[in-house]
Amino acid sequence: MSLTKSQLQQLLTELYQSDPNLKKQERELISIINQISASAPVININPAFIKKLKNELMSQVTVAKVPVVNYNIMKKLIYSFYGAGAMVLVLALGFAVMNGKPAPVVTKAPTPAQQVAVIPKLNQLGEMAFGSLSTVSAGPAMMAERGAVGMGGGGGGSATAMTSAVAPVADAKRIMPPFEMKNYRYVYKGKALELKSDKLAVLKRVRGLSTVEVPDLISGLGMDFINANSFSGQSLQNLTLIQRSDFGYITNINLDEGLVSIYQNWETWPAGKCGNDNACFEAQRVSMSDLSAEADLIKTANQFISDHNIKVSDYGDPEINSDWRRYYDLTTDKTNYYLPEAVEVIYPQLIDGKFVYDEWSGAKVGLSISVHAKYKKVVSVNNLASQNFDSSLYEMETDAKQILAYAEQASNGGIYYMQEDQANKVETVEVELGQPEESFIKIYIYRDGRNNELLVPALRFPIINAPQDVNFYRKSVVVPLAKEILAERLNSVIPSGGPSLMMKN
Repeated sequence: MSLTKSQLQQLLTELYQSDPNLKKQERELISIINQISASAPVININPAFIKKLKNELMSQVTVAKVPVVNYNIMKKLIYSFYGAGAMVLVLALGFAVMNGKPAPVVTKAPTPAQQVAVIPKLNQLGEMAFGSLSTVSAGPAMMAERGAVGMGGGGGGSATAMTSAVAPVADAKRIMPPFEMKNYRYVYKGKALELKSDKLAVLKRVRGLSTVEVPDLISGLGMDFINANSFSGQSLQNLTLIQRSDFGYITNINLDEGLVSIYQNWETWPAGKCGNDNACFEAQRVSMSDLSAEADLIKTANQFISDHNIKVSDYGDPEINSDWRRYYDLTTDKTNYYLPEAVEVIYPQLIDGKFVYDEWSGAKVGLSISVHAKYKKVVSVNNLASQNFDSSLYEMETDAKQILAYAEQASNGGIYYMQEDQANKVETVEVELGQPEESFIKIYIYRDGRNNELLVPALRFPIINAPQDVNFYRKSVVVPLAKEILAERLNSVIPSGGPSLMMKN
């Protein structure tokens, strides 16, 4: 898209109204505007991204105590140029004012990959394009997610929970030892549900990144002891990069999945150099004061994102995962409590202004960045994935009774059988659910030997009075609205009430 002379002059006039000092940099401004308008990146801007960028820019300008580009002008620029390119212009103007220096020149338009990262790209398909949704399976990927938040019925499902974690076993009947047990019963006390959409879009993440010319790659390795190019039809699946300097990282790029994982190269970090020196290890331990500076942890994560050009524009504002603090507050032996070295900063995933949640814990999912509390350095980056999605309409459940029936029994943890004498010791705890909000839930369907990642429309019920129990990890109850999935979930729900789940000697 090219601008007419009058359009260009209008933009300049509005910018000068915001700050007359910008007129001194007119040549640089015209260069930037012309380059951005020529590149014409066509992107549907996420309103949450606009709000986030505005807040970040305003905070930077506030710190510098200098004039700021008017937000109304910024908004006009955003929609004039259809996307991220305009953001570059706004930021360039903002920092030019702050620093009193000419604005940097944009040398090239965003690449297709960068444009994809700005907001999820949706490829609209026909109805029910992904086939049946009824064969939902946890699969390896989902099991890994569940392992991160806790296994089994512990986590606040209506299946009975115990005070220590128990790994699932293959036997359908799992006999529980005589531990203290609780049964969580969910009760909805909000307003009547209004469900109007009988069909909504289910999203399926498109896996994989661009292909790599394997012959050229292999030839560049200089291997003279084998002709690796002699194997026809090869493709590159994984690429691992290692950084051996102090506080180095290992980066794994899974081309098949379109996933990037970054984690510390342990041997280059201080604890990795301790060898058998216990005093050295003790010196690395984190203190409560290290963990208290949550603003510094978020700042560190944001700086890492900036340094490595990680695209987070389709994610919400960063949030601290404070689960460790809850467990610390609940423990009686705080003296010997081992404080975590790293704290997770979550950038929650946003689709059409709605957050995405994990089914088992009810927590937000998204880009995960763990920050070392002592060194204020990033330890790992997880769930950094390509954001391309196929979209297909599916039938949704509009019967409020069905949705509430599942929400109030939320028992995806699995069945644990008890001896009759144990059942008498079960305490039933009522947990109140609040008014739900529209959201997405991440679900995996295992088909054709692969886990297919779906984002399914859902209702997320907040927990009003979370039990003060170390084993209650559930953050909310999220109910998938896709009719097939909900029906399957309801058929597998365990009746609440605890004592009914028992077997006689």
